[in-house]
Amino acid sequence: MIPFGFVNYFPAAVLLEKETPFFPENIGYYSPLVGIVFFFIAYSIWMLGLKRYKSTGS
Repeated sequence: MIPFGFVNYFPAAVLLEKETPFFPENIGYYSPLVGIVFFFIAYSIWMLGLKRYKSTGS
């Protein structure tokens, strides 16, 4: 849920100059950083799964 908010809602709110309740006004500018962080988290989980993978042998 967090990456979708940073990819869609917060940058759009900054571009449209809308208020984001409960969040600072400049949170949309952190979108690239959050995207990179979540990419590396997903990549590490993927690589962990590949290390533990055993094929069926057929």
